[in-house]
Amino acid sequence: MPNLKSLDFKAHDEPQRASCSPGTSGAGDPAGTELAPELSDPRRDGAMVPHVGLDTAAVVDEAVTMLVLWRAPMLLGDAGPAISVLVSIAAQSENLLFDAVADARDQGYTWREIAARLACSVRTAHRRFSGYAHQRGNLGSHD
Repeated sequence: MPNLKSLDFKAHDEPQRASCSPGTSGAGDPAGTELAPELSDPRRDGAMVPHVGLDTAAVVDEAVTMLVLWRAPMLLGDAGPAISVLVSIAAQSENLLFDAVADARDQGYTWREIAARLACSVRTAHRRFSGYAHQRGNLGSHD
C-alpha cells in the first residue's frame, strides 16, 4: 500500500467553499447562494488528480471514529483499534479502487486517463489493473 504522504499529490489545505457566508448576498443572488467561480461550473472535476487535505482527513477521521464506536465502543481514543480500522479502510479502499478502474474501462476511459487519475504511469496502471478489469468485463458479459 503506497504511503499517500510520499506521493506527489496536489495538496489542498482547505476544502473548497462557497464565496458568500450564509446571510450575505452576492450581486443579485439570494442570500448565501453565490458560489465561487471554480464551484459554479457543473462540469468541474475536482477529483481529476488525487490529493490529500482537510476534506479527506475529515472523512477518514469520521470513518475511523464510527468504526471504532461500532466495533469497540469502550476503546474510542485508544490507538490500537484505530490502527485496526485504518487497515480495514485501506483494504476496502483497495478493493473499491479495482472496481472503479474496471468501471472506468467499461465507461470508455483510456489507460492514459486512468493512469492520470491514479497518479502513476500508463504501464503501471495497466499492469496493476488490466487483469481484473478484463476478467470482470468477461464475467459481466455472460450475465
